[in-house]
Amino acid sequence: MHPKETSICVFTNHATIGFRSVMKGIAYAARERGWAVRTIELDHTAASIHELLSEWHPAGFLSYYLPPDLFPKRSVCVHISPQNAVGEVWTVRHDSEATGKMAAHELLKLAGRFYAFVGDPTYAPWSRIRGEHFMKIVSRFGFKCSVCDVMRPADNPIVEQMNLMRWIKGLDLPCAIFAANDKTAESVLAAALAAGLQVPDDIAILGVDNDEDSCENAPVTLSSIIPDFFHGGMLGCALLEKRINNPKSARRSTAYYGDLGVAERSSTRLQLKPNALVTQMREFIRIRAVSGISAVDVIHVTGRQRRGVELAFKAATGKTIGEELQDVRIELAQRALADESIQICEIPSLVGYVSQNQLERLFKRTCGMTMRAYRQSQALSRRT
Repeated sequence: MHPKETSICVFTNHATIGFRSVMKGIAYAARERGWAVRTIELDHTAASIHELLSEWHPAGFLSYYLPPDLFPKRSVCVHISPQNAVGEVWTVRHDSEATGKMAAHELLKLAGRFYAFVGDPTYAPWSRIRGEHFMKIVSRFGFKCSVCDVMRPADNPIVEQMNLMRWIKGLDLPCAIFAANDKTAESVLAAALAAGLQVPDDIAILGVDNDEDSCENAPVTLSSIIPDFFHGGMLGCALLEKRINNPKSARRSTAYYGDLGVAERSSTRLQLKPNALVTQMREFIRIRAVSGISAVDVIHVTGRQRRGVELAFKAATGKTIGEELQDVRIELAQRALADESIQICEIPSLVGYVSQNQLERLFKRTCGMTMRAYRQSQALSRRT
C-alpha cells in the first residue's frame, strides 16, 4: 500500500489524563508519515469495532491507557501506557525515574524544609519508582525523607483521609511533599487543610500529570509536573512504524517520554513575606497572562493605590509585577515550543504578546537562545 494511503487505528478513552496532547502527538507524527488516523472509543461494542475494522483495514493499532486484550489477535499494535501498566508488549511509557528526580530538584528549591513522599494507594510500580528516585536525590543533598505508609485502597474514603491527616500532623514542619500523581496530591491537600495547616507555608505539595480540572479547582491550586504527552504520541507512531515495517519481529521494544517541566501554582509558591493580596495577584497573573494583561491591569483589580501594591508585591516576591508577567509568559512559550504542531509564529498570541519580535527579543535575553534554537535543543534532547 502506498504510504499516503496507510491508515492506523487508535483505541482510546477521551476521559483519560493527557488524552488531547497524546492525540495531537499522534496526529502530528501520522501526518508526517502520510497516515490517516481513525479513532475508536472504549465504549464501542465488540461487534461495532469488528465492523469498523473490516471497513478500514488499518495497517496497525495504537492504544492509549487501554489493556492489550482489547486488540484483535495477531494485530500490529503499540501501547502508550503513561503509568507503566503494560507488560511484555511494544510500549511507550512515561519515564517515572526522571519524574521522581525532577520532583526532588523542584522541591529542594524550597530551602529550609523537611521532605516526604506520598505514593499512589495501589502501590503501582510507577509510583514506587517515582518515590525511590525522589528520595534518592533528596538524601543525596543531606535531607531525610518521610514516606507515607497509610495510603492504601479503602472501602471507606473517610477512614483513608483520617489516616492521612494523622500522618501529616506527625511530620516535621515546614515540609515539602511529593505526591505520586495529582489525585494523590488532592488527598494530601485536603488532609493538610483539615489538620489546620497552611499551604504552602507549613506544607508545600507537588503532584504529577498537570490535570487542570483537579489542579485549578483545588482549594489551593496545585503545582504539578507536566508529562510530555505530545512526545508520547509521537513515539507511539515511531514504534508503530517499526512494527508495520517488520510485523513478524518477536523483539519487544519500549520507548520513554519525559516531562516538560513544572506548572507552578499556589501549593509550592512561597513568598519572602507572606501576603494574601500578593498571592491573589500572582494567581490572577498566572491565569490571565495569556490575555495580554499589563501590570496596570493587575494593580487595577486590587482596587488599591498603585505604589502600595507595587511595594507589597516586591517585598513578597523579590520582583516587580512586570517581571512576574514576563516570567510566566516565557514559561508558557517554552511549553508551546515543546509542541511541534504549534508554529513559532503562532506562539506570541498564545502567551499574551502582540509582537513576535518583542517575544523573540525577550526570549533570547532570558533563555540565551532564539525560540527556534530552543525548539531544536528540546527535540534533540528527546532523541538522546
